Amino acid sequence: MKKVEGDGSDGYLNLEEPNDFFKAFYQTVTLDESDVPGTEIAKNLSKWDSAQFLYHKHASEWYDKAPEKESIWESLLGKFTSPHFAELIEHEKERVDNLVWMQDASGLGLSKEVWNWWPIGHGVAFKSGCCITKDMLRKIWRRTSVTDDFLESVADEINEIAVMVKLDTKLRLDHFFAQIQQEVGENFRLEEDLTYQESALKEFSYYKLAEHTSEAATDAFPDRAGRALMTDAEKQAKYEVIANKIYGAHREGTEFALGNTEFGDGWKYRGRGLKQLTGKDNYQDITDWYNDLWPDEQMDFVATPEKLLEIKYAVRSGALFWLKKKMWDKADEGDAGIIVDKVTEIINLATDTKEDRRKHFNEIIKERIFNEAI
Repeated sequence: MKKVEGDGSDGYLNLEEPNDFFKAFYQTVTLDESDVPGTEIAKNLSKWDSAQFLYHKHASEWYDKAPEKESIWESLLGKFTSPHFAELIEHEKERVDNLVWMQDASGLGLSKEVWNWWPIGHGVAFKSGCCITKDMLRKIWRRTSVTDDFLESVADEINEIAVMVKLDTKLRLDHFFAQIQQEVGENFRLEEDLTYQESALKEFSYYKLAEHTSEAATDAFPDRAGRALMTDAEKQAKYEVIANKIYGAHREGTEFALGNTEFGDGWKYRGRGLKQLTGKDNYQDITDWYNDLWPDEQMDFVATPEKLLEIKYAVRSGALFWLKKKMWDKADEGDAGIIVDKVTEIINLATDTKEDRRKHFNEIIKERIFNEAI
C-alpha cells in the first residue's frame, strides 16, 4: 500500500497544468518520475490497476459548497461555449450544495483535507488476482529435478503479487510464462548457465569482433566428456572469463550497454532470477523499482546480486521487469505470433530464440494451462 499527499489540492485535474497532487499520483502509480500532461494522467486514470493500493489525501468533495468552487466552474465554462453546458453547470452547483455536509458537521472537527481510498479497487486488492498452482507449472517444467516444493513456492509468490504487477489475466500469464520458460530453461535455473561451447560463444558480440574471434576456442567449454574431466576450479575460471567478456565494457556506448564498466562486473551481474536479469544497470533498476513498490524492505541488489537466486526475489525481479517495461501492455494486443515476438524484443532485441518463444506460447495456449488461474 502507498499514500499520496495532496494538501491544498481541490481535486480538480487541469489538463494543461496538473497540480502537484496529480503529478505525485501519476509518479506513485507508474513509478515514472517524468512530468506528463494532464491529458496523459486523465487517459490512464481509468485503467491504473495499481491505484487500488493507494490512499490519497486531498480536499474532500463533501466540504465546500458551490460558491467556494467557483474557480472550477469558471475553468470548465471557459472550455465550452454551449448554453446547454452552462445550464448543466448550474444544475451541478445545486447538486453539490445538496450533497456537501462536512461544514455542517463542524462539531466533529473534520479537516477539509481527508484521506481517501478506492473501495472498488480495494475489493479487487483483497483477492489474489490469480490462483496459479504447482500442477499448472508442472505442465511447463516436467523434469523431476524441478521439485514440487520449488514450483509451489513460485506459484505462491506470483499469486501474492499478481494484481500489483499486472499478471492478472490469462493472456498476460500465457505471455509471461512463455518468456520465463525460455529464460530459465527446462531445469528452471535461477542463474545463467554459462557452459558455452565455441559455436555458441561466437554468437556473442564480443567474440564477433575480429580481434577476439580466436579467443572463443580457448574460452569455450569442451563437450560433455571433456567437461567431466575438468575440476570445479577450472570450470569456475571459465565461467568468470566468459561472463566478463560477453557482458563487458565493450557494450558501453551501444544500444546493448549494461552498465558494466568495471572489470568483474560481467560475472558479478550475470543472469539471475526469472528473467535472467543481466548487467549492473538492470540490477540498479530492479533495486529502485523494488523499493518503490515495497518501501518497507529497502533492498540493494547491486550490492547483493546473489539475492536474486532466492525464490521471492527471483520471482519479483522478473515480475517487476514485466511491469516496468510494460510488457503486459504489449501482451494485451493478442495471441498472434507477431505479438509474441514484440514481447520477446522487449527482453532481448537481438535474440535468435523468437521461434522457441512462440512455440512455448502456443503450447501453453494449446494445453490451456492457465485457463482456470483467473
